Amino acid sequence: MRTILPIAVSLPLLLGAWLAVSHGSRDLARGQGSIFSGSGNCATCHTPSSDGRPDLRDENGNDVSPPTYWRSTMMANASKDPFWRAKVSAEVAANPGLQAAIEDKCAKCHAPMGRAEALASGESSFRMEQLDDDELALDGVSCTVCHQILSDNLGTPESFSGGFEISHDQTIYGPYTEPFAWPMLAMSGYEPKYGEHMNRSALCATCHTLYTDAVDASGQVVGRIAEQTPYLEWLNSSYPGSNTQCQTCHMPVQPGQIPISNTPKGLDGREPFYRHEFVGGNAFMLGMLRDHGDSLGVTAEPVHFDSTIARTRRMLQSAASLDLSPAWQGDTLAITVTVTNLSGHKLPTGYPSRRAWLELQITSADGDEVFHSGGWDADSGRLQHEAGYPAPHLEHIRSESETQVYESVMGDPDGSPTYGLLRASGYLKDNRIPPTGWLPTGPWSEDTAVHGRAASDDDFAAGDGLDRLEYRAALPDGSYHVSAWLRYQSLAPSFIDEMLTWDTADTRRFARMYEGRDMTPETIAEASLEVGASVSVEQTVPTSRATLSAFPNPAHSTVSVTGGQGAVRAFDVLGRHVATLSGMTWSLRDGSDRPVPAGIYLLVDQRGTSTLISVAR
Repeated sequence: MRTILPIAVSLPLLLGAWLAVSHGSRDLARGQGSIFSGSGNCATCHTPSSDGRPDLRDENGNDVSPPTYWRSTMMANASKDPFWRAKVSAEVAANPGLQAAIEDKCAKCHAPMGRAEALASGESSFRMEQLDDDELALDGVSCTVCHQILSDNLGTPESFSGGFEISHDQTIYGPYTEPFAWPMLAMSGYEPKYGEHMNRSALCATCHTLYTDAVDASGQVVGRIAEQTPYLEWLNSSYPGSNTQCQTCHMPVQPGQIPISNTPKGLDGREPFYRHEFVGGNAFMLGMLRDHGDSLGVTAEPVHFDSTIARTRRMLQSAASLDLSPAWQGDTLAITVTVTNLSGHKLPTGYPSRRAWLELQITSADGDEVFHSGGWDADSGRLQHEAGYPAPHLEHIRSESETQVYESVMGDPDGSPTYGLLRASGYLKDNRIPPTGWLPTGPWSEDTAVHGRAASDDDFAAGDGLDRLEYRAALPDGSYHVSAWLRYQSLAPSFIDEMLTWDTADTRRFARMYEGRDMTPETIAEASLEVGASVSVEQTVPTSRATLSAFPNPAHSTVSVTGGQGAVRAFDVLGRHVATLSGMTWSLRDGSDRPVPAGIYLLVDQRGTSTLISVAR
């Protein structure tokens, strides 16, 4: 390790920095190892000063520093996450002979600093019993983990499942060229250097591409499953072609030039400045961490979690759109629902406990409910009509007892559904909606494949990133109100039920925290419309589906739109309104006449008909 050199820093500056990272019993970690340093040490310089200078503040003076955003994320709390701990203990209880292997593999990405320091000191593995006595392990996926990852093997299979390689020479990689190095070197012993790979999805892929082995009753490996593959799903999409990386959405750019350190005074601002939001879709677990912060030892206050939960919900609400198209067919009201995935991976993606489903309700002109599919119980979060497990993929819904559930369902070597990771050797069902551009012949198609009935649904093979299904309700002629919602749960109740059959200290603790929580699902998207009385079949049944098309796609300068009706609006991947088109062409400029950045945009006309366009620069 390099020798830490003295530097003249004023007492008020150090005091202000200490106050910025200190929250009483919830201080950020100050531990120091042979490889890593706790987040609190980084926060000393990388949080705003107390004297009102613009360091790490936006134009309105708000704190946008990395530690402030990061401390209430799932990444910061990766090793404190009570669901993760409970699930690890359940897997160990089911496979006691593999305890060391299970705990060590899970620690690679949930307690990376503790595990790496343990191995560097000569230990053969990291055990869960070490976790609560290891400050660095409890610091989760912290600053000096990601910023010390080398670029050497990124994007290769060797880098997956926590196979990242760490610099052992105290080099900190960042996204800026020609860093002003001596203050950090003098204060911390770490030397900052430019790392182009910090802006690439392959960095995130090291932990967000995970394979697990399937074992039989004797503990012998009999297969393998891709437990989560957001990066591979992204590779098999249109997003890499527009340079839309993981960081584009999960670390959005803060406008303006931001000084990235409070030491020394007067540093020039840097841009782009990446907000360390790291939000996905797990508002449920963030709420549990907030509400049980003292017992879990979190280093964020409730207000931090509230902010991260709000960002999480904004992220979810930018992930998909819903379009409704009604038609009378005799005495039957047919509603075609189109779900369009606006994210750069499957919807939902990640760990198999996650699921989304469609809820559709029809009410009469008097407000009486006449049809309802996808209803859920407010106390348990369960669907009111659970039609077995797994729920079949559907293209037509004719009964209130049928619900379209988007999920991945693991299967054991005998072909039976399983919730156990070490019993899973493949998927019995995976009808999660692929991203735009995904093709069954594209890269990594085997590991990101559609499984079950959805594999024969043409919507999933077209590369459009959408699913269409038709609801049919036999109703008397009249006027009706139709509402639809795309609901989401990060923890499906059935997944929790199975985990809690294993009696361990961690499953019991999770059960206590889980009991009585608000089980209201998140809402990703919603749509509604009024349907008038039918006149005749010829007048009410469209001869063709309304479509919206854009050419060229990808586009570089101008886009022409066909099939649009009324005003056409453009939205970015975060759901923000970017521009309203002039006629049926778009010059790829926003409402302030500035060129829009490269990325994926949603074009929507006044009917709600939409299409995706890729802008390349």
